[in-house]
Amino acid sequence: MYMRYALLKSPYKVLIKHEKVPSPAENQIRIKGAFCGICGTDRIMAKNGVKRWTRFGHEVSGTIDEVGRNVEGFKLGQKVSIKPGAPCGSCSFCAGGLLRKCSNIVVAEGGFSEYLVVDPRSVAVAGEEADLKSLSLAEPLNVAIDVLQTAQVRKGDSIILFGPGLIGLLALYISKSRGAKPLALVGRNFYKHVEVHQRSLDVHFVKYNPDTTFFKSQKNLALAAYLQDIPSARTVSRLVVIHTAPPRFIAGYASFLPYETTIVNIGLASEPKLVKMRLDMRELMYRRISLLSSFAVPSLFFGEAIEYLSNGLINSEFFIDKVVNLEQLQEEIRPLKSGRKNLKVVVALDGARKI
Repeated sequence: MYMRYALLKSPYKVLIKHEKVPSPAENQIRIKGAFCGICGTDRIMAKNGVKRWTRFGHEVSGTIDEVGRNVEGFKLGQKVSIKPGAPCGSCSFCAGGLLRKCSNIVVAEGGFSEYLVVDPRSVAVAGEEADLKSLSLAEPLNVAIDVLQTAQVRKGDSIILFGPGLIGLLALYISKSRGAKPLALVGRNFYKHVEVHQRSLDVHFVKYNPDTTFFKSQKNLALAAYLQDIPSARTVSRLVVIHTAPPRFIAGYASFLPYETTIVNIGLASEPKLVKMRLDMRELMYRRISLLSSFAVPSLFFGEAIEYLSNGLINSEFFIDKVVNLEQLQEEIRPLKSGRKNLKVVVALDGARKI
């Protein structure tokens, strides 16, 4: 029996190949892939991060197809999501309960494949009622929860999202369910999905222009004015800025933020100039502004993510707005001059399917 899988090479090249379906070793599990989401990290890698043909994809859902003879606690047909970086559970840090510091991360990648062999520690099991397309959101949901955990978002906080993409929007919905108040989406373009979520969350949309001078530009005066007079900033416990855009822009608006704001960054970019910034630390010190970074490795919140998907707090139909097949992956990886207008594209691994 043969399967299809995808390889990636920079710049923006995808190759679909065929090989025999692998058999799991005695301590492994084989997953029949159902869906795999295209992540922003995949596109960053596609631009200039992969010199040799490499398997990729890490937002995977599927069903257990075969279990190695030494693996216990799993059943054929169980619906699952795959953790791309699971704690090993056996190093000195894990043994001491410090999973975040795990020194032997269990990696699972190559999700754009019809079958995938993984370590059991990478497998997060969902209930029978789980929807496999929805389960492909478990990994980005895990990242969103990690962001909120890093910033210690709590009831009464107000939140601004700088860069209204999938992970930031997921974080806003979760934070709202915890009693925080989303205030605004800050973005370059008012795409249809941004408008939909702006209305759903009942927040402002503030446009920014990512030019070289940022707030020196006349085009960003409205944003500067908004940040200087944030609604309810004086009546809430604190303001949290979730930053998913290139990190460089943090330096542009940090000086406009209220006292005791917390910024948590998960933004990345393929261009070095966009991930570096010059920042006068006095701007942060004198107003007690905290600058944090979130990185969801190891994957610690898959159980909570699956629960959100199962109980309806996160409805995947509200976020996944395009489904393609494996042969269409090449087109989705390429950049568009007009920008990508879909919020979330997922690949159906078991044949052509569109919505």
